[in-house]
Amino acid sequence: MKRSTRFVRTLGLALAVFVGAGEAQASYYTLDVTLGASQQARGTIDIGTAGGGVVGWSGPVGDLIIADHNPPVFGQNFLPISPFNTVCTDLEGTLFTPGTYGFQQLRDFSNAGNGLDPRWGYDNQNQPLISPPAQGNANSQAAIQNAADIFFNNVGAAMAAIGTLAKQEEWAALQLAVWEALYDSGTGSPGLSLTSGRFTATSADSTTLTLANAMLAGLSANPHYVGFTLYPDPTVPSDQDPYPAQSVFYNVTPVPEPTTMIAGALLLLPFGMSTLRVLRRYRTA
Repeated sequence: MKRSTRFVRTLGLALAVFVGAGEAQASYYTLDVTLGASQQARGTIDIGTAGGGVVGWSGPVGDLIIADHNPPVFGQNFLPISPFNTVCTDLEGTLFTPGTYGFQQLRDFSNAGNGLDPRWGYDNQNQPLISPPAQGNANSQAAIQNAADIFFNNVGAAMAAIGTLAKQEEWAALQLAVWEALYDSGTGSPGLSLTSGRFTATSADSTTLTLANAMLAGLSANPHYVGFTLYPDPTVPSDQDPYPAQSVFYNVTPVPEPTTMIAGALLLLPFGMSTLRVLRRYRTA
């Protein structure tokens, strides 16, 4: 989700693998991408693919505002929720903002979905990029669930901060925390920290780093979410850039725990019994 009004490269060395991965040949969505509240930050990530190694990243991080392209492009599909505010779910793409990008279909990241990236999760940096992404990888699943939990539980505060002096810090912290969860969750991880592991943020203001660490510390014990990632179409360059965009969160929703569902059903029992009594009275009247 590194982006700016100027050219911003985000680990371009991995894009050759991404473009040659055999993705679908059609762009399903044509979307306008603009940059909202953001801050400059930099750090490193051990990406592992396309030559491997620890690669530096640098650029603005924060709020992406995405909407159906206007005027519409012939044949494009339309998102049910548009516009929407989000953060990105990878560090292997390039964005200009404002810009127009081709995205593929929404990918479900649930256990049975095709929205898992095999490089998410600690110690997954050497996983091959395939299409669709691997399903069932434990570290990848842990990564997206942790990231979804952080996003869902903190995006409200970030949205509420829009229009205030705190908006840049809230959105930048949210993006850093999501990246950290995506790249450092799972078996073998030393823990979620912006100073160690595959993903590190070595430069951001102290308020942003404090907020991001608080978001990581507030991670739920067993998060369970459903939702989607919008993946860029590598066959359709943007209007300003020969590289594909970056994947982003879309419509993230928590799944109620079974005990919560049972408790809810029990709360409805008195209402149901009262209704039954009313119906019986009506029949005998």
